[in-house]
Amino acid sequence: MVVEIHVPLLPTPGLPHGSYPFPWIEEVEDFLSGLEDQGDVEVFDEGEEDGDVYVFLITGAGERDLLAVASRVATLPGVPEGAVAVVGNDEAEEFGRGRRVALPPPALCASCWAPLGAGLGSELCDGPCDKPNLPVAGPRCDPGSCRQPAGK
Repeated sequence: MVVEIHVPLLPTPGLPHGSYPFPWIEEVEDFLSGLEDQGDVEVFDEGEEDGDVYVFLITGAGERDLLAVASRVATLPGVPEGAVAVVGNDEAEEFGRGRRVALPPPALCASCWAPLGAGLGSELCDGPCDKPNLPVAGPRCDPGSCRQPAGK
């Protein structure tokens, strides 16, 4: 599995005349390199321009973890808004061949993976999170207001 991180190729506003217009590319590469050094992900290939986006490629973990890394990239200071992830495989001959995921995704309960702060609707339960004791880090549904889809 490979996750492509597509970032709009937009210059950083307010830079002095003659400065490299995309300093955020190096920031992202440094961030990903640090994660690779820690063993969290692998940088699949060098990033590169593809039309009006710059594409970073990561692998070496499960989809959930790779998308979490992609979300962190999308929220790094200076990274232009509008990034998307494309979940695919290493055999794709072109960028963008796979399932697209908007970045960053909504915050999810670390226990039941339901969106936090979503309004209640007929398809959603209003009971407490049914997995409150899982040993996971991250935000959880408030007691009594779990947004987990009914029947899960």
